[in-house]
Amino acid sequence: MRRVIACFSLWLFTGFATAQHADERAALEQDIIAAIAHAQDATVAIHLGGGTGSGVIVSPDGLILSVAHVTGSPGQRAAVYFADGSVAVAETLGLEPGTDCGMLRLLGGGPWPFLALATHEHDQRENEDAQDPEDATRRVGGPVIALGHPGGFDPTRPVVARFGTTLDIDPRDATLRTDAVLTAGDSGGPLLNRAGRVIAIHARVGPSLDANYHIAIERFLEQWSRLLEGGTPIASLGAVGRDALAGFAVGGVEPNSAADRAGLTRGDLILGFNGVAIGRPPDGRSLRSFLALRRPGDVVELHVKRRGQTMKLTVTLDEPE
Repeated sequence: MRRVIACFSLWLFTGFATAQHADERAALEQDIIAAIAHAQDATVAIHLGGGTGSGVIVSPDGLILSVAHVTGSPGQRAAVYFADGSVAVAETLGLEPGTDCGMLRLLGGGPWPFLALATHEHDQRENEDAQDPEDATRRVGGPVIALGHPGGFDPTRPVVARFGTTLDIDPRDATLRTDAVLTAGDSGGPLLNRAGRVIAIHARVGPSLDANYHIAIERFLEQWSRLLEGGTPIASLGAVGRDALAGFAVGGVEPNSAADRAGLTRGDLILGFNGVAIGRPPDGRSLRSFLALRRPGDVVELHVKRRGQTMKLTVTLDEPE
C-alpha cells in the first residue's frame, strides 16, 4: 500500500484549494493516509457471471455493500477478491433496481475486516465532540476518498485510491456527485470521508471520469431489512449468450420468454438498451448490468442487429423463473 499512498499524496494537495495552511494540509494528509491504510482490507473486487465490480465489507459477519448492476439476482455465488490476493465466496442477497442498491454476504470464516458507516447522527456527535458545527462529509466542497478495483482485481496492484471533493448533493434521491476519478470496475466501491467511514457507494460514471455519482449510505439504511431478506428480483429477458466487444450476442432464446415474445432470435446482436450502447466490460456496460436496474413488467427498447440490418424491438421483461 506504500506505493499507492505515495503517489496519492503527491498530487493530493496541488488540487485541494480549501486547505490553505500548511498545518491544515498536514492534518488532512495524515487523515487520508490513515483512512486508506485502514480501508484497503475491506474494499473488495467482486467477480460474478463474467462481470466485475467492487464492494465494501461493512460488518464483521461479512455483509458487503455494492450496487445492483454488479450483484444481480439474489442467491448467486460470487468470487470476492481481497487486497492480499486471497479469495472468498459470497452469496448475493437483495437488490433494489430503482436505487441500484445491492448487498452480498461472505460465506464461512470470519470475523471479516470491515468499515464503519458514516451516518448523519454519528457525524453530528463527532462534530460536537470536536466543537465543529459543520458536517463536512455532506457539504459541497468537502473532501472524499474513492476506493475500488478498476478493471477488476489485479494481483500486481493494490486497491486503488483517488481523492476528490463533493460537487453536488441531491437530497431527492440521496445522490452525491464528486470529482473523484472512477472507471469501469469501480462500481460498488466505497466513498469515504476523511475519517475513513463509508458515506456512499459508487453508482455510475458521469459524462466525464471526474464527474461521478454515488449512492448515499442513508439510501442503503432505508432499505436494509429488504436487502437482507432478498429484495426485488432482477428482471428476466430470457435470452442466453455472451457479451461481445460491442453488443450482446444472442446464442439462444427461451420459449415463451420476454425475448421470444418480442421476436428476438438466435444470432441477433443486441447493440443497445433503451438507447444506451451495450459492450463487454470493463470498457462497456453488459446487458446484465442494464437488466439489474429493471423490474419485471418494465417495458424496454432493444436496438438489434440481424443479418446486417438494424431494428428496434419492444420488450416487456419477465419475472425470473
